[in-house]
Amino acid sequence: MANHVNTVIHLNTNEQGKEKFKDILSRLKTLNTPFNWEQPWEVEEGVYNHNAELLFDSDDMGTYDGNINNMGSKWVTVDDVGEDYMNLTSAWSMPDGVVEMIAKEINEVDADSYITVEYEDEMPNFVGVALYKGGEVVDQEMFDWDEIKDKLNEIPELAEHWDEEKEDWSDEGRDIMSEYLWETTREMQEVALQNILTSVE
Repeated sequence: MANHVNTVIHLNTNEQGKEKFKDILSRLKTLNTPFNWEQPWEVEEGVYNHNAELLFDSDDMGTYDGNINNMGSKWVTVDDVGEDYMNLTSAWSMPDGVVEMIAKEINEVDADSYITVEYEDEMPNFVGVALYKGGEVVDQEMFDWDEIKDKLNEIPELAEHWDEEKEDWSDEGRDIMSEYLWETTREMQEVALQNILTSVE
């Protein structure tokens, strides 16, 4: 199964950094259609995202090894952007190469800039957060499925449906779990990111 990972990056930068980000995004094209910063959602009919390979100036982009080495994933799409954020979808892992490239280029014009990252596997097999400062990752935390399950079982309504022998919830419990899953993982990410930000201030 080809798992997709959803990643959101947020820029904390000055106006020069935002202009640099705009310049980075201008590299994106879809089917030879220039990226429209004013209306980024307007692309050719039937095309819903942009290929992140276009953000890189590298001869080996478009190959499996080249994409892994540069972007951190075999494919990455840019699904949504704003003046200080970008939403990405990638295969199997968080595209740390994309984030690092953006962080480095923005750091060149704003040495005080930093980028926060929140990502989640679609299952989710894992969720996580990261902080990039000085153009590189300075701290990160990832939670795997076992840690997510443990956090979910802190909810009394759900914990009572846990089967220790099977190491799973009952069918009724799984229905309840689905109601809490994304809210719980989101809270885990928010707390972890806040702790990271506090530790580097």
